[in-house]
Amino acid sequence: MTDQILTAAPVRRPGIDAVVPLGLSRWRILTPGGAVAGLVEEQSTDQGLRYRALRYRWSARCFQDVGGFWSFADAVATLRNG
Repeated sequence: MTDQILTAAPVRRPGIDAVVPLGLSRWRILTPGGAVAGLVEEQSTDQGLRYRALRYRWSARCFQDVGGFWSFADAVATLRNG
């Protein structure tokens, strides 16, 4: 099962070119042009799973924490909507 996740092809989403799995609990989010928009990381908490969105800042060449979300889709939408 791990091999399937690590080698899976990018998943196409509206407005986002690709969601690329980077392991069991981390995904790279690409823009329609193929640039890195950011990362989404799954985190286990006492209340359940949370998804942390990290936006890539090209000017600083680093990731900036955007926040935690209860759904994967909300975390991705935050990166898409700027």
